Amino acid sequence: MQPPRAPVSTARTHANPQPNRNQPRAHTQGAITPKELYTFFREIHRLWVELGEFAELAVYDVVDEILDLVQPAAPPAITPADLAGCRMAGTVFSILADVNLFYEYNYRENLIAQGGGGGGGNSDDQ
Repeated sequence: MQPPRAPVSTARTHANPQPNRNQPRAHTQGAITPKELYTFFREIHRLWVELGEFAELAVYDVVDEILDLVQPAAPPAITPADLAGCRMAGTVFSILADVNLFYEYNYRENLIAQGGGGGGGNSDDQ
């Protein structure tokens, strides 16, 4: 006689890589995770490198900088409430979307010392 079989789980496993659509995603539902930021910014960075910009930039450093700017309440996931509460959403989206604003933000200390302004976006432009 064979022992009874355990029920088959529909949760994500190595054998079943697709998530169960009926199960909510833990605490990341509606939030941006570092993995998602990395994946998104990696593609942006690839485009910048093709244009001859920021080849030396580490994508992980940008993700860490965004987490430092936002200071999420339940790290590492960033929620819309975290973005609204940090008052830096404009800067975060500028860093991710505009190479010139990213440059200004990333090199803000150098630009200020040279008298070139900088600042990487206005923290109140949400």
